[in-house]
Amino acid sequence: MTVPEVRELFAYNAWANRKFFPVLAALPAEPYFRDLKSSHGGIHGTLCHIVWAEELWLNRWLQQPNPAVPQGMRPWP
Repeated sequence: MTVPEVRELFAYNAWANRKFFPVLAALPAEPYFRDLKSSHGGIHGTLCHIVWAEELWLNRWLQQPNPAVPQGMRPWP
């Protein structure tokens, strides 16, 4: 993987975060926390997984300890 490829991936990730965080902020609590019986429960669990995974990879690249797993969630293998 090249530095330009990593920069492109970081830029895409930042763009995606700018798109979905405002939408989630406007979502009422009931659908946000609803258990959809999916791999991470629903929207909230999926968001927790995404944020945790981003922190996990950043910590690995910085040679820092892994972040704590969000309570009630288990890490992806």
